[in-house]
Amino acid sequence: TGIKKRVRAWALKRGMDATSEQAWIYITKAGTNLCANPEELRATVEAASAALGQAVVLIVIDTLAANFGQGDENHAGDMGLAIANVRAAAPAAAVLLVHHSGHGAEERERGSYALQASADYRLRAKYDEPAKLIELAWQKVKDDERPEPMYFAWERVDLDWQDADGEELSSVVLELDENPPAMPQEARQAMNKTRGLGGNQET
Repeated sequence: TGIKKRVRAWALKRGMDATSEQAWIYITKAGTNLCANPEELRATVEAASAALGQAVVLIVIDTLAANFGQGDENHAGDMGLAIANVRAAAPAAAVLLVHHSGHGAEERERGSYALQASADYRLRAKYDEPAKLIELAWQKVKDDERPEPMYFAWERVDLDWQDADGEELSSVVLELDENPPAMPQEARQAMNKTRGLGGNQET
């Protein structure tokens, strides 16, 4: 029910209605088991392709832990198997895995390092309480410079839907903030320092 409201809010915010060309998105609430039964995901991709009338180009798994199966996400072999299985479901598609950070390490995702190593891109979404913004920071870009963080603000959208009691339903969209807060000089220096490579690494 949550994602249905979010999609409608996104469409209404952009002036779309039933007569507009609809977004090519296929959503299923059915979970999958990436470790033990990758055929479930492959079947979902095939059903999505048939419903949309075109090849699937992006698979979003939300969340990785909820769809991991009986494996141990801290075990490199199990994590590698899950990643290989989700890629095999649609080899030509990009894969976006939504995953949580560790309890004691907010700067990195929890589980095996195999997840970090196999990713082409890693992004961290974090709520900045003082600024009331969502920060989307690039933590890994495999073949290029890391861009500056992006910031998004919440915006409420009325859905023209009512619940069983006749109350108006609403949801939110995220809008890119074109004037993000300036990064503190110390943070910028620390980030640039971690970006640099030593002599042996560069070689």
